[in-house]
Amino acid sequence: MKTFKFIMFLFFRYYSTGTTKNFAYIKTLGAVVFLIYLHLFLILIVSGLVNRVININIGDSRLLNTVKLQSSQHQLLR
Repeated sequence: MKTFKFIMFLFFRYYSTGTTKNFAYIKTLGAVVFLIYLHLFLILIVSGLVNRVININIGDSRLLNTVKLQSSQHQLLR
């Protein structure tokens, strides 16, 4: 937990200077959420579970992969 707070502190200190000082808190939250998402996706890739979540095959066309991605996101929202 200390590491997480320290990372938040570093991001906030970085964003609280210059032109982003009015949005420092929101930008800090966005950056940390993005990092969490990135790490979770990396764990899915390493564990081999990414195909269960996104369901994309390498041999499919780009359009078909986009449709599959949108339909899988729609199913997760239900």
